[in-house]
Amino acid sequence: IKRVKEYKTMPFEMINGSSIIVNTLSPDILLREKINSYLARRKIRDLYDIFFLLKFAERHPQIRAILNNFLKKYSSPEDKKDLEALIISGAIPKIGDMLQEIKKWAK
Repeated sequence: IKRVKEYKTMPFEMINGSSIIVNTLSPDILLREKINSYLARRKIRDLYDIFFLLKFAERHPQIRAILNNFLKKYSSPEDKKDLEALIISGAIPKIGDMLQEIKKWAK
């Protein structure tokens, strides 16, 4: 078990619109963790999480450099079709669309 010292207490929105308070990593740290996870196991859920977390991360050179490094090392996820089973509501983004957004954010 990983002991986390740098966490934030924030609201978490449930699918029904209600919210609960949770302890979580900051978006920047969580983004780094997800990038490392994707590069290690190439799961579509990690790519989606990277794409999703960009809405909450702060734009600064360190994150931009990490994203550019990710894009250099990127290869297609091994479980492309699994994203449909993971997203409960809303549109399911295409891999190309997620990559395009990551590229725009990394510029």
